[in-house]
Amino acid sequence: MNKFWTMNQSETKTNSAEIMIYGTIGSSWWDESVSAAQFGRDLKALGNDIDEITVRINSTGGSVYDGLSIRSQLKSHKALVTVIVDGLAASIASIIAMGADKIIMAKGSNMMIHNPMASAFGEAKDLRDTADFLDKIRDSLVSVYEDKTGLSKDELIDLLDAETWMSAEEAVEKGFADEVEGQLEVTAKMAGTIAVFNGISMDVSSYNNIPDRLLNMAPPSISFKQKPIAQTKPIQQGERNKMNLEELKNDYPELYQQIVNQAINEGVEQERNRFKAIDEIAMPGYEDIINKAKYESGESAEIVAMMMIKQDKALAGNHLANTAKDAQPINDVGGSAAPQKYETEEQEVANFASGLAGVMNQLRGVNK
Repeated sequence: MNKFWTMNQSETKTNSAEIMIYGTIGSSWWDESVSAAQFGRDLKALGNDIDEITVRINSTGGSVYDGLSIRSQLKSHKALVTVIVDGLAASIASIIAMGADKIIMAKGSNMMIHNPMASAFGEAKDLRDTADFLDKIRDSLVSVYEDKTGLSKDELIDLLDAETWMSAEEAVEKGFADEVEGQLEVTAKMAGTIAVFNGISMDVSSYNNIPDRLLNMAPPSISFKQKPIAQTKPIQQGERNKMNLEELKNDYPELYQQIVNQAINEGVEQERNRFKAIDEIAMPGYEDIINKAKYESGESAEIVAMMMIKQDKALAGNHLANTAKDAQPINDVGGSAAPQKYETEEQEVANFASGLAGVMNQLRGVNK
């Protein structure tokens, strides 16, 4: 599993360490506990003499459970923990930041909070259960933000509902951070749904309320080994960076190709992780569901698991129904009458044979 953090003891300051959390939190829905556990092992491996920890964050978020666990681990560590937001602390990455004793926002950095999200599959009851579960997760997030900001639960729920993006100054003003560090200025660019903060590209397409100040940022510059054959359209001052794909392709072909290549690479990696997660839960008897999810419908591993459970329930119900159906002919035979007395042994054998034939005909479905 690729870790989304690096952790090292400081070479210049005794008894201190630096943790960099760059990228998506957690590797997949199925591996969330593994990531959090490995983070704890790496943190412990730093030793018992660490008195100061600096955590640098540049992340769009990811797994709720990994984030909550990492925040708890940082919060309970005996060292003085300082978080520096190097670019973006969005979604669950903002929760990780709340585990610090001090939160510093680099000038030009951003923090974003929103409601937890999850995929759901099943009947109305299943969807209601998922909604109730998400409300409980939201309450746990609100509790963390309350401890840091002092804002009320209702105020925080309103901010979560709105998908609130905060500049460095706004994060400090609302109590989500302690100070803005002007000497740690962030270089930020935007191209379509790809944001680049301090050289780290992030796909923000899943978010709905990205502020204009980010959407209007100039796209990242592109370096060429040789002069491009076609000159691209110069970016005008104040030009709004909202365009469709065709316009982007025509006006900035090299940037368009860079975005396409990145999207392809990320898509391949996501598909590889999806196949791996599905393979980890695959069992004999579910080949149709597994193959359809992998090669046709594109379902996630969690939805595949729900479909397998529903198939189990259906098979169990069919088995009971079939068992009852199979037993019905014998049940219809009824009790035997009192033994008759026959004058000869031949009559007794003939009567027994006739009764046996009737039962067999019922079992075979032959009408009299």
